[in-house]
Amino acid sequence: MYVWSGSATFRADAHGEVELAHQAPLDHAYDGTAALGLLGVQKAGAAVSPQPGPTITTFHASAAGRSATATLRQLGVTLMCECV
Repeated sequence: MYVWSGSATFRADAHGEVELAHQAPLDHAYDGTAALGLLGVQKAGAAVSPQPGPTITTFHASAAGRSATATLRQLGVTLMCECV
């Protein structure tokens, strides 16, 4: 099992919201808009365990001194993402 990471920079709207399906990243982490674009640009890092296990993705967002975190846990599911 590997630790995967990816990042992108977005500009929030007047309500402080970012809609990944309709906004392209400012830093061009991927081209165009894609709801699952951040999953598609992840890169494998160091191996942390030889045992297979669930895929766990943690999303972290921060702005103006505030932050939010959400975790996606995939049990035995293969997720394919094509960022266009």
